[in-house]
Amino acid sequence: MEKSNTRVLVVDDEDMIRRHVADILRDGGYVVDEAENSGQCMELLAANRPGVVLMDIQMPGIDGMETFKRIVHENHQVETIMMSAHGTIETAVEAVKYGAHDFLQKPFSLSRLREAVRAADFKHQQALRMAADGKTMGNYIVQEEVGSGASATIYRGLHKSLGTPVALKVLHPHLTADHAFMRRFENEAKLTAHLAHPNIVRVFDYGRQDNLYYLAMEFLQGRSLNTFVKKERRLPLSVCMCVGAQVCRALEAAHERNVIHRDIKPSNIIITDTGIVKLVDFGISRWLDAPGLQLTQPHQIVGTPLYMSPEQIDGKPVSAQSDIFSLGVVLYLIATLYYPFSGENLGAVVKAITNGEFREPMRADPGIDAKANAVMVQCLQNNPVQRFASAADLRNAIEGYLLKKGVPLPENALADYFRKLPADFPRE
Repeated sequence: MEKSNTRVLVVDDEDMIRRHVADILRDGGYVVDEAENSGQCMELLAANRPGVVLMDIQMPGIDGMETFKRIVHENHQVETIMMSAHGTIETAVEAVKYGAHDFLQKPFSLSRLREAVRAADFKHQQALRMAADGKTMGNYIVQEEVGSGASATIYRGLHKSLGTPVALKVLHPHLTADHAFMRRFENEAKLTAHLAHPNIVRVFDYGRQDNLYYLAMEFLQGRSLNTFVKKERRLPLSVCMCVGAQVCRALEAAHERNVIHRDIKPSNIIITDTGIVKLVDFGISRWLDAPGLQLTQPHQIVGTPLYMSPEQIDGKPVSAQSDIFSLGVVLYLIATLYYPFSGENLGAVVKAITNGEFREPMRADPGIDAKANAVMVQCLQNNPVQRFASAADLRNAIEGYLLKKGVPLPENALADYFRKLPADFPRE
């Protein structure tokens, strides 16, 4: 690792592990502080303002997860990497849901540790640069950070001349050397620009500024489905189905142009304050009839494992039914607050997905009626042929369900639900 100005805080109650990790990072050029419990962590966080925190989850007293949630609640400008020797896939998911930069399963290799800290450091340094007054990206003025993920940070911005609001998606600097990532980033701009549809976020521009690559997109006033998952707020079944109907419309538009999204998940589904659902992040989509835009090799797995179809996990060709499967997982989750496929670790979850082993929604939540249960179960079939034949077929099934429930217009139902949310309910 190259020498960095970023300060790192290592928090672990096991002295030998903490000191070993700290020494490795010091050898890499970092200034490192150490804490053995939550109290020391918060004191050093306030006193030394580190840019990166490595936090063990299992600690006596206040554990690492509760400490991390406090860090998030107090809005410390720090990237946190969670560590655990006993974590399950659910532990990792919870950490990432609350905004952890990464999750390290002990024992981890030196290369994995260095990679995670380097990526977190880059992200922290980028946030500092972007926070500088008057920062611009091409024709846009950067205002404030509104979200962040594994590959990019999202900022609110303004067009210099027009004064119109935009969302600026800025790729993390360390990824610019990854040619595959850069091709995917460019691919997102090209694909989304071709997919003009009310339920797909619009992309206006793509460019580079000071070695930072960005997309200028439609700025959305609303919340992602991930906000509700993080707050463990289960959505009413009719609201879930209204979301599903609009996502289907977006998928219809994409599939008609032979574009498979391949990463349908809660954080990629935004519901605006007016009740319009927007599908975002086409970065790993595949344009089926354009070999020049094929960004993955045969048998390469791309996507988010908890939402991936069996054929994606097996590295087989994807189809419209792959997106339908992933949407089925999302609907199941937001309706029940459970994932359909479970296991003690990621390997067990993957095995459950590939074997088609899941608990039906109405068994996870008795409030799910038979019709909604049947829709979700058909989406989650192991064999793509047994799923809905198209997004249009799934939308027709959902809209038929909603009509029988007296919900003719999904947009109106969603807008009504959002108006009734508490004023302080978070946005993402």
